[in-house]
Amino acid sequence: MNDHFALLGGEARAEALCGSFGDRAIRPLDDVFLGGEAYREDGLLCTFSGTVYRYDDTLLPHERPEEWITAAWRKYGEDFLGHMEGKFTLMLVDLEEKRLLFARDHFGGLPLYWAAGENFIAASEKLSPLANAGLVEKKLSVAGLSDYFSLRYIPAPDTIFDGIHALMPGHLVAAKLENGRVTYEERCWWDVSCRSENMVYDYERCKRELREATLASLEERLFPGLNGVFLSGGIDSTIVTGAAATLLGRSLDTFTIGFKEEAFDESPRAEIAAKAHRTNHHVYILDYDEALGELDKIIAGFDQPFADDSAVPTWIINRFAAEQGVVNVLTGDGSDQIFAGSNKYFIRHYVDKLKMVPAPIRKLAHMGVLALPDNSSASRKFRKVFACAEMEPYEMRRRMLQLCLGDSDLDRLLKGNTADRRSDTVARLYSVNRDKTDELTNTLYVDLKIMVDGCMMAKMGSMSRLAGVNTHMPLLSKGVLDAAFRIPPEFKQRGANGKLILKDAFADVIPPELMTASKKGFMPPVASWFRGPLLDDLRQELSRERLDALKIFDADFVQRLIDEHVSLRADRSVVLWALYVFSKWYRTEFE
Repeated sequence: MNDHFALLGGEARAEALCGSFGDRAIRPLDDVFLGGEAYREDGLLCTFSGTVYRYDDTLLPHERPEEWITAAWRKYGEDFLGHMEGKFTLMLVDLEEKRLLFARDHFGGLPLYWAAGENFIAASEKLSPLANAGLVEKKLSVAGLSDYFSLRYIPAPDTIFDGIHALMPGHLVAAKLENGRVTYEERCWWDVSCRSENMVYDYERCKRELREATLASLEERLFPGLNGVFLSGGIDSTIVTGAAATLLGRSLDTFTIGFKEEAFDESPRAEIAAKAHRTNHHVYILDYDEALGELDKIIAGFDQPFADDSAVPTWIINRFAAEQGVVNVLTGDGSDQIFAGSNKYFIRHYVDKLKMVPAPIRKLAHMGVLALPDNSSASRKFRKVFACAEMEPYEMRRRMLQLCLGDSDLDRLLKGNTADRRSDTVARLYSVNRDKTDELTNTLYVDLKIMVDGCMMAKMGSMSRLAGVNTHMPLLSKGVLDAAFRIPPEFKQRGANGKLILKDAFADVIPPELMTASKKGFMPPVASWFRGPLLDDLRQELSRERLDALKIFDADFVQRLIDEHVSLRADRSVVLWALYVFSKWYRTEFE
C-alpha cells in the first residue's frame, strides 16, 4: 500500500490531514487534496493500491490499473467496478465536477477508512493519520469497543474511533462538492446472493461449478516467477496446493510453521500434502518463547486493536516466506465460513442432541458442567452448548461469534457503556437475509462479512504487508463465492461434518489420511505467558492506577480476571490478551 488519502472540502481541514501524513500531498485545486502516488489523465486523478486479477473489458488500455480505471470510469460510470476483479482500494477524483469516488474490492482485501462532515469528506488507507488530522474529535467509539471486547476485532463499518468509518467490502462512496457543501452516498456495488430461490439443488452441477470456479480463481492468482502457499495440512490449504500444483501444473513453494509443542504441531500433516504434490517445501520450527520478542511489532502492525492471538504465527510464516524470496503467496482462508467447516457451525447439531436427553437428566448434567473448573477448552465448549440450548437461533449464532466476552461480562467490563445489541453490526447483517434464505446460509453470510473480513483478512493482510508479502485468497473470489452461496446447506453440512461438497469436489488432490484429520490450529500459549514471562508486563499494563486513569474499564472486574487466571481457577487468557493489546495500542495512540 502507498498510504493514499483524499480530501474534498475546506482548506484548513486539508492542511491538517496533509500534516498528519507528512509532506506527500498534491493539491490540484484549493479544495481537493490527494496524497501518495496519483495518475492523472486530463481532468481525472486516480490512486490505486493492490492487485488486479482480471479485467473483463480488455479493450480499454490496461498497462497500469489507474489507466484502465480512468478509461472505464468514462465508459461505465460508477458501474466500472463490476468489470474488474482484484484486491484493492482506489480513489478517483473528477476535477471539473469536483467529485470524489473511493472504493474497496468485492471482498475487501485492503482496508479503507473515511470520515465526513457538512463541508468535507476524507478517505485514507491508514486509520491513525485520519484520526489525528483534526477532522473529527478524536475519541473512542462505543461500538468499536463493544465489538473488540466481544469479538476480539472490529469489523467494518465500525472502527475504534468515533466518527470514522471502515468501508465495507464491495462498497463505494461517491461524493460531490458544490457551493461549499459536500453531499455523498455510500452504496454496495457487489454482494453475494443468499436467496433460497437461487439455490441449485443438483449436487453434481454444484460440485462441477464449484470446482471450475476454484480452478479459474487459482489460475488468476498465480503470477510469473515464484508462487507460494501457506500449507497447514488442513483441507483448505491442501486443496489450494493440490489444485495449483497438480491440476494446473505449476511449481510451488509451500510454507509451514512447525512447533516444538506437539499439541500445536501440524507440520507432519503438511509434509504429507507437500510430498503428494511435489512442492518445494519449507518448514520453520517455532519455539513460542522466540515470539515474545516480536509481540510489540505484531501489535503495532494493525491499524487498531486486534486480539486474535493467531496473528503471532501468521506474522512468523509471512516473515519466513519473505526471507525465502517468495512474495506472492496463496492461502486457504475463508473456506470454513462459506462451507460450514468449523465446530461453531455444528452447534445446532449438538443442541438438538442435548434436547433429546430427558429434562431432569439434562438439568443435572448442566449443574455438573457448571461445577467444572472453567480452565479448559473442553469445559468452555460444554458450557456453550448448554447455554445455547435455551437460545433462539439468532442469539445462539451471535454467542458463537463472541470469542471474547458475552453480553453480561461485556457490560461489566465497560461499566455498562456498550453498543445497543439490537442494532449493532451483527444484528444489522443478520437481518439482511433473515427472510430470504435458510438459517445456516444466513449465518455463513454474516460470518463472511464479520469474521472473514474483520478478522481473517485483517490478520493476514496486516501481517503480510508488514513482511512485504502479497497474499491472495482464491477461495474468496467472486466466482467461488457466487458458486458457494448457490449450494444448499445440506450439501455443505451433515450433523457434525462440514465442507462436504468441497471435499468431494477436490477428493483427487486430498491425500486420504488428511481427509478426516482434525485441525489443531495456530494458538500461541498466551495462558502460560500470562502466568510466566508476560505476567509482570500484564500487571503493569492493567494496574489499578492505570485502569482508574483510563476511566474505561471496571478495575475490580479486571483484577478479578487476573487473579483467577494466575491462580489457575480459570483460563482468562482470551480477555486478558484483548486488554493487554488494547493497553499497548492506547499508549501509542493517546499517550
